[in-house]
Amino acid sequence: MVRHGIESKSLSQNLETLVRKNSISQSTWRDLLSQAARLSDREDIGLQIGKEVQIESAGILGYLILNSDSLEDALETIIYGEKHLYHVNFAQLHRTSKTITISWPDRLGAENALFVHVALASALTFIKLCFPDGCKTCGVELTGPPPENVKVFEEFFGCEVRYGSTNPGLTFDIKLAQLSSRHEISTFFKTIHHHQEQAFLSVVGGNNHFLENMQSILMRLIPLGEANLPMVSKLMQSSPRSIQRKLGERNLSYRQLITGIREQLGKRYLNNSALSLSEISFILGYSEQSAFNRAFKSWTGITPSQFQNTF
Repeated sequence: MVRHGIESKSLSQNLETLVRKNSISQSTWRDLLSQAARLSDREDIGLQIGKEVQIESAGILGYLILNSDSLEDALETIIYGEKHLYHVNFAQLHRTSKTITISWPDRLGAENALFVHVALASALTFIKLCFPDGCKTCGVELTGPPPENVKVFEEFFGCEVRYGSTNPGLTFDIKLAQLSSRHEISTFFKTIHHHQEQAFLSVVGGNNHFLENMQSILMRLIPLGEANLPMVSKLMQSSPRSIQRKLGERNLSYRQLITGIREQLGKRYLNNSALSLSEISFILGYSEQSAFNRAFKSWTGITPSQFQNTF
C-alpha cells in the first residue's frame, strides 16, 4: 500500500492481522479497499493493488491450476474450485470459435467497481504469471462508469475495456488458451509438485513413461473427484484392463494405488505445507473434511491434527 502512496497505521495493522488468517470475507475485503481508495487520489488504485498478487497467494486455487495443462483447463478449474471449495456458483465460462470468457455476474454496479477492478486485475496478473504464452486478452468488461483516463486501464489489460457491465470478466484468444503450457513455477509450487512426485514414487516404487503419464493425470483428477479407472483409461488412451495389468506387475491394484497416493500426499501436506485441513481434504478428493479425517485415521491410527502435532 505504501508503494502506491497509501499510508495508514490502522489499515496496515488490519492487513497484517488478516494476512495471518486462512481466509477473508468479501465484506471485510470491500471495507479495506474502500479505506485504501479514500486514502489515494489514483483512479487506477484497484489495478495497482491487483497487480501486486503473487502466485503463492492463490493457495488451494494455485495448487489446482498448477495441475492444469493450459489456460483453458485453468479457467475450467477456477469454475470447479469456486463451486466445490467456496460453495458458490457465480463464475461463468463462455466459448465462441475465437474466444473464451470467464465472468462473474454483478448486481451492485458502481458501488462494487473497486472490488471488481482489484479482482480482475489480480486474476489477470495471476494468469500471466502461470500462462504468459496463452494470455492474450481480447476484451475486458468492468462495472461502474469509465474513468477519466481510460488509456491507463486499456494499457493494463492490453485490450479495449467496456464499462457499466453487469457481467464483468476477462476474454482471451481461445486458440492460445488451448495451446499454452505453464510457465516456470515458483518455489512454493515446486515444493508442492515435489510432494506429488515423491508420493507417487513411494507407492509405485519406480517410474517410466507410462507411470509419469498416469501421475500427471491423477494429480489433475484426484482433486476433482474424478480419478476413476474409466476416466483415467480414457485420458491415457488405454484400456482399464491394460492399466490394471501394468499395475499388477508392481503388485498393485488401481484401488491400492489411489489409496496409497492419498495417504502419502496427505502425510506430506500435513507435515510440509501451509495448506489448511479443509484445503488438504479438497485436493485429495474428499468432499468433506470429516471424510478425510476418517480415512487418515484408518491409514495411520491417528487423526490429521494429531499427526501434525507430532512434528
